[in-house]
Amino acid sequence: MKSTLLNNDFNIIAYRGGTEEKPENSVAAILHSLRYSPDAIIEIDLQRTKENNVIAFHDFDLERTSNGKGKVCHFTVEELQTLNLKNADGTLNSLCKIATLDEIFKTFKGQRFILDIHENNPTLIKKVIAIVESHEQQSNIAIQSIHDVIIDQFRLLKPTWTFIAGTKETKRFIYASKLRMERWVKLKSDIIFLPEKLGKMKILTTRALNELHRRKIKVWTCKNFDPYENVNSYDEIKRIKGLEVDGIYTDNPEKLIEVQSPLSAIC
Repeated sequence: MKSTLLNNDFNIIAYRGGTEEKPENSVAAILHSLRYSPDAIIEIDLQRTKENNVIAFHDFDLERTSNGKGKVCHFTVEELQTLNLKNADGTLNSLCKIATLDEIFKTFKGQRFILDIHENNPTLIKKVIAIVESHEQQSNIAIQSIHDVIIDQFRLLKPTWTFIAGTKETKRFIYASKLRMERWVKLKSDIIFLPEKLGKMKILTTRALNELHRRKIKVWTCKNFDPYENVNSYDEIKRIKGLEVDGIYTDNPEKLIEVQSPLSAIC
């Protein structure tokens, strides 16, 4: 069952749920993003807890984005939900707690999500599948991971689901494109994340885009991958959308809207 993430010509993707106004990967961040961009795709990071539950949390350590200490996987959901999450400026937000994937699906039924699997752990794959299917969210998600083996194992279990290209698949295409040999690179995924730049090197070329679109593969992008930078202004979204990409990652959809220039005018 292919995902509704493939339906739109252009998508706004809220990175980690939206990282600037509310704590990343939190229910509050998702609510904030959807308030300003109701059709946005929400990207969240997933990892497991001590009892193998699945939570939305990016780092393996708790310190950067919460008032906890230690490894996420050493704590139960009950213990983790006693913590407070931090805002982008490092201040604590007493109203924001760590959420489970189950809670997020219950709160945002039918919402489109990118599920970024952070751990290289088969247990996490099976748990995510069970939760997605229990909420009948198969048609509203895409699976992403930096771990190619996770993508491969997921694809074996759920070949009809929607996948974003893994690290090796993406690198092969980028290197081949630089040699003008991208036509010969086999791609299995439905979507590929190509940053506009990697440092000073341009990655998102017209040649690469044309080849990917010829294969009906969606191309999503950010401004730069090293250092990482999303698309966070109205002028930038207009410029990058002009490159004919299919989606952009942003830290805050609110910043993409100007009073005199509604986002709907360009999406």
